[in-house]
Amino acid sequence: MKWTKRRWGYVVWGVALFFVFVPEILAAIPLTESQLPFPTISRMTGHLEYAHNEWEIAPTVFIVFTLLSLLRVPVRQRSGGNDEATLLARRAAGDTRPHRTPGGRLTFEPDAKTAEAFDNEAVSSWAFAARAAAAAAVTIALTLWALHHWPNQYVTDGSGNRHKLPNFHVAYFLYGSIGFFWLLLPSVSGLLAGKDAQFPNLFRTAENLEQWIAKPRGPAAVARLLEVLAWLLAFALIWGMVFLMLHLTLYPFPNITHILNPGG
Repeated sequence: MKWTKRRWGYVVWGVALFFVFVPEILAAIPLTESQLPFPTISRMTGHLEYAHNEWEIAPTVFIVFTLLSLLRVPVRQRSGGNDEATLLARRAAGDTRPHRTPGGRLTFEPDAKTAEAFDNEAVSSWAFAARAAAAAAVTIALTLWALHHWPNQYVTDGSGNRHKLPNFHVAYFLYGSIGFFWLLLPSVSGLLAGKDAQFPNLFRTAENLEQWIAKPRGPAAVARLLEVLAWLLAFALIWGMVFLMLHLTLYPFPNITHILNPGG
């Protein structure tokens, strides 16, 4: 069986967002965060920034780079479909501006394949699943190794209740592996070699999902409702990403206001 790269994008980013957002949502429930098997990515980042001051600028660098790249090189406006001869002529004339790979990633290498052709290109499910399983196996192995090397620690309070301390080492390896396989490796490969991963980037995947939901079908009222739902989905995804970035930068935002001004 073969799936298109568009569909694999939904699976890849769905899994990644699950490991990021589900723990964050559960941690918002009182007394739940301490029961999670690993700290949330925001708490891990907050701990890293507290322990090493130089990491405090990392979230802002990521935010600015992402926003600037989307502003200067929109995801679909110049994704794929670039005439290779034209791009080579631009390079010869001294134009070194980046553009997008067919999968939506920043690159300096020309590629004539369109974004639509990339999205609809079939990929062997067995081959993709094997590569995904290998990446997952490495991630799980590193996480379990970290847990073995740095076992969970517990403290007992004055009432005799036993509490588990957050194991940040496990979180470093878990989220670090996800960031490496899902973000860093495909982005660097596209930027330096113009070689795409076999799934679109996160923003292209979100846009693909929005367009699929808004695709006209059924009566006019249903089609209009689907357009509204597609817009709300895009809003929810963008709002979630922005909130997460603020949460990482100003951890523990939004509770930081109560910490800075506990008297109200």
